[in-house]
Amino acid sequence: MKIRSLIFATFVLLVLVGALYWSGHHKPAEESTKASADTPPTILKLDEAAVAGLELRNKNAEPIVLTRNSSGAWQIAQPKPLSADQSAVSGVISTLSSLDSERLLVNKLDNKASDLKPYGLDQPAVEIDVTEKDNKTQRLLIGDETPTGSAVYAMLAGDPRIFTMASYLKTSLDKGLDDFRNKKLFDIGFGDPARIEMRSGAKAYFLSKGGPDWWSNGKKMDAASVEDFISKLRDLTASKFVESGFANPAIEITVTSDDGKRGEKASIAKSGSHYIGKRENEPTLYELDSSAIAALQKAADEIKPSAPGK
Repeated sequence: MKIRSLIFATFVLLVLVGALYWSGHHKPAEESTKASADTPPTILKLDEAAVAGLELRNKNAEPIVLTRNSSGAWQIAQPKPLSADQSAVSGVISTLSSLDSERLLVNKLDNKASDLKPYGLDQPAVEIDVTEKDNKTQRLLIGDETPTGSAVYAMLAGDPRIFTMASYLKTSLDKGLDDFRNKKLFDIGFGDPARIEMRSGAKAYFLSKGGPDWWSNGKKMDAASVEDFISKLRDLTASKFVESGFANPAIEITVTSDDGKRGEKASIAKSGSHYIGKRENEPTLYELDSSAIAALQKAADEIKPSAPGK
């Protein structure tokens, strides 16, 4: 009898332990549903590689249209054709690709403009059209700030839901034309150019790449000094864009890359306390800091022949 009682008690204990384990790891359906409902929904989800075009409209500026060219690089199509900063465009697309809300504010809405007015969505501060490769377009509308000022109202055109999203997301998306313009005087990138020619006043510098080495006038050059000079070329970045001030170039630079397939030529002129740079066959004028030009000229003067035996 004692053995039977012990076996029975053990069985009951196992059943109780199993029930407790199951209840602890399987929440009721109602609780799971509530947790899901409380999770802030995603406003927009995109495949970054599938984005083919962007149009950004701000109430206080001309629309900006960005498109990919045949090689997949981004360019500004409107308000006028301009070279685009690839990282700036990619940053906006990255933000849009997984745009999360802070909370779902309104789930159902009558299709009346007056319903959107309290949120500033009847006349949005920012509108962004995202076109994908299949020509599907989605429009994001960004309205007023919430009373706390830490978030803004947002919605997708054609979707009755209204969300709040963090204000910093609006800042990441609300960009002007100059934010998207390519500010680099040269598009050398991180690969070495094949040939560089620079004329600065009476001085002239000629460099060409032969295998892993740099050469000038038949002499092998010190690689570190040449790389420092190339680094200074890459650093030539517009502090802002200007409409005038370019005259009498003091420096002319030609860079050949991609095994001779791509050539870039730019001229640099003194203008007051700054310099103005201009790429060949392009209207854009780049204001350059004097310190950057001084660093470039110093690096050019410090290019030296390679030490014997190296």
